[in-house]
Amino acid sequence: MSETFRKTHAAAAGRRLRKARLALGYPVLRRFAQMVDIDEDTLGAYERGQNLIPPHVVSKLKQVFGLTQDYIYDGETRGLDHGLALKILAMPDEDEPD
Repeated sequence: MSETFRKTHAAAAGRRLRKARLALGYPVLRRFAQMVDIDEDTLGAYERGQNLIPPHVVSKLKQVFGLTQDYIYDGETRGLDHGLALKILAMPDEDEPD
């Protein structure tokens, strides 16, 4: 995987993760990070696209929140809870996370 592709993919996955976190009602990183047993700074790095979200974290996101690998990595909402998918789709797209 080229470095440019990895960075682009990580940034897109991070934006989707942030969108999902907000749609799930977690405006603050800390509690969401605690729910999936990761450090708040690590979650922030994922959301900013500094690191690609690893499969074991995606698996935990699925267990806890029902977020799918297809959504995180590819933006496919079909496997998500219908209500969550509607909330995510209704949110504006962001160029860069905060």
